[in-house]
Amino acid sequence: MAFNYTGTQKTARRLLNKFGTSVTFNRVGGGTFDPVAGEETGASTSTETVKIVALPISSGRNAFDNKTFEDLSTVESRFLYAEVNTNSFEPKNGDLVLFESKVWEVSGVTPLNPTGAKAVVFMVGVKLSGRSAIP
Repeated sequence: MAFNYTGTQKTARRLLNKFGTSVTFNRVGGGTFDPVAGEETGASTSTETVKIVALPISSGRNAFDNKTFEDLSTVESRFLYAEVNTNSFEPKNGDLVLFESKVWEVSGVTPLNPTGAKAVVFMVGVKLSGRSAIP
């Protein structure tokens, strides 16, 4: 008998909706970032709002690959659980998120995807981006 991952996904979404915070993931493309000014010019942005739960990063960082682990070790970082929304949005490296009054950049994403068909939730590592705003 197969396990009902659709039911698990619905439960995860319900819990994130009840206890989580809405944030907007911003996917920026085609622009030029000025690191001195902290601004991007000429970029287009697509957005998707999802519910998340944000946690501080602890010493147990086994869920991340080596590059992400190095990034998270050297800068202020957070670990997010992000919902799988009805639009089938999937966070990816480089996406920007505004929460805690700061701009964060996605540095790693691991879907909890036991069946290989559809994720239950996304485990997302974010680090401070150095940007003053999202374009």
